Amino acid sequence: MVNNSVTINHAGDAFVDDSQIGCTAELPNGHSTPGSIGEMRAVVRKLKHMVQSWECLLFITDGALNLQKSFWILLTWQWRKGIARLSTTSQKPAHLSLTAGYGREPIQIPRLDPSEGFRTLGVFISPSGSTKLAQAKLKLISVEYATVLTGSRLNCSASLWSYLLYLITKLTYSTPALTLMEQECHEIQSPSVLAGWILSTLF
Repeated sequence: MVNNSVTINHAGDAFVDDSQIGCTAELPNGHSTPGSIGEMRAVVRKLKHMVQSWECLLFITDGALNLQKSFWILLTWQWRKGIARLSTTSQKPAHLSLTAGYGREPIQIPRLDPSEGFRTLGVFISPSGSTKLAQAKLKLISVEYATVLTGSRLNCSASLWSYLLYLITKLTYSTPALTLMEQECHEIQSPSVLAGWILSTLF
């Protein structure tokens, strides 16, 4: 509300066994400058407290946080003329270690670069908005389909149905969560389309 009487904190999201939590640096004015080592250390400490608390809550309720499948990303912003841009270079070194269950030995959690993609519910995304990994995965699906189709003895009708019912479904599953240019879509789809065209000329 405009009078600041209600505060809403959003710590993260979860769906089935995929979860993500996050936090921002909150330092008093004059304590540190944006993007400084002090600010980075503060946000890492806060993140560690949040994640370790989450791990403990899961453990005492007979659950577990799989640290081997976990990772974290540090996002820093550069302000230029009042516009914030995600910094993808000069990432400052930082480490995050957690314990699991009854274990006392800290486990270091891998840190990903903001431009790196990661899989969530079948969609490969990255904080920077890069879709390179998603494009590579979709292109691989298209190439594998083209390889199998070329070596098959399907007739024209059967190959068309396999294209419509199998390939298109696999390719379009993740596209609503991606931003792809027309040329990028053409590059993804071209191997399978070419294989279908070649097969149609043989029958």
